[in-house]
Amino acid sequence: TLDDEPRLARLEQLIADPAARPFFAHVHLMETHGPRFNLKNPVFSKGREQQEPYETDFYDDAILELDAAFARIVRALEKAGQLDRTILVLSSDHGKGWGTGRIPLVFWFPDGAPAGRIRTNVQNVDVAPTLLAALGLPVPEWMDGVSLLAGEPPAARPIFWAAVNSRRVDSREWRLDVSRLEPPFYSLGSLGMRVENRSYLLD
Repeated sequence: TLDDEPRLARLEQLIADPAARPFFAHVHLMETHGPRFNLKNPVFSKGREQQEPYETDFYDDAILELDAAFARIVRALEKAGQLDRTILVLSSDHGKGWGTGRIPLVFWFPDGAPAGRIRTNVQNVDVAPTLLAALGLPVPEWMDGVSLLAGEPPAARPIFWAAVNSRRVDSREWRLDVSRLEPPFYSLGSLGMRVENRSYLLD
């Protein structure tokens, strides 16, 4: 089972420590990964056992628990008097069952500004340029992403992704099983590209 409690507890310690400021923390929460979910407070799946991978009610409960974890982080920042001095980013590297559909990318800025909604496709490489722009720092030319504070990125901008070959991953320890690797692509399972509302996949 994947338990986010140690990560959350360490982050709360960091937030509470005045000597640790300013800080940057990237916390990869794992409980929504599946294919089976280790739920502490089930709502939709209460009283049931999961019968199949990524079962919807269990996945929805995992998302509720992710929401609760995010609220816990916000409360810790409030308690430390740091919420109004902090930028929060909620992102994901994939959707349910490693799907290729659109997933949210959310920024929270102090005082709610700048506020807005980007409707075109964005990608994780846009996070760093957006943070740098929010802090008033220059964005290096070598960065491929764009600052989302500058408005909508070009709608036809191609977004690429790569997915690992799940047959080569030991899902108990979330690492590649080196005994299953073979050339020429080793861990690569598929390549994809999205342009506007169309997705293309090379398996």
